[in-house]
Amino acid sequence: MDTSTVTVTRRTLEDTPERALTFLRAVARKARIRQRLQSRGYTQDEHNVGWRLLGLVSGVDLKLPAPVEDQSVRHALAELNSLDEDTLSLVDLTLKHRQPAQAESLLSGLSATQDEAGAVVVIATLLGRLHELEASGSEAGTKALTLLSERGLDAKERTRLESLVEDARRAAPVEQSPDAQAAEEADARYVENLKLLRAWYEEWSGIARIVIKRRDHLIQLGLATRRSPDATGGAPDDPEEIDT
Repeated sequence: MDTSTVTVTRRTLEDTPERALTFLRAVARKARIRQRLQSRGYTQDEHNVGWRLLGLVSGVDLKLPAPVEDQSVRHALAELNSLDEDTLSLVDLTLKHRQPAQAESLLSGLSATQDEAGAVVVIATLLGRLHELEASGSEAGTKALTLLSERGLDAKERTRLESLVEDARRAAPVEQSPDAQAAEEADARYVENLKLLRAWYEEWSGIARIVIKRRDHLIQLGLATRRSPDATGGAPDDPEEIDT
């Protein structure tokens, strides 16, 4: 298969394994879908090709060198990303009715994020504001900090969070190693395998769109999405589209 004709972006390439998996599963599970595709030459061998290519890009046949990374940085980023929403909610629930002014000053402009880097910024900003509140020595500030300590955001927890922020912000220098070239070669093979999978997927998903018209089947293949209630005026799906 000629991969020089695959011209999509790397991001699209890396989205392909998930799309291919959805497609392969639907073909395997649904006889009517297989019948339609078989009428256009989709054989068991073609099905096996799809699975083999998916295995290659999933690392089944590739022996990639272990990435050089600081595990403490990885852990800190994941930990902060998992708790930023709960931490902000804890502060809000604890203070919004008891110390609304302090709640506003601590949380202004902050919101949870699914992005690891964003979570670091959120937690670091909140910790900085807590320090400022503590340093102010005000009666209201002291009361707010006491309430938060009772809810679990005490000095010990704040120290733990500060340590995580420090780890997350650290980028240990990585020396050039003899495996660097091997890593580049492995990445090149990975991209080439992605292109092979993409070419296979483009061919068969395109043929599927030609021969399969039932929307529920296309949805199962990952080639269509369900209509929203607004799009159908709240009416139920067309009976002939319901998979029985």
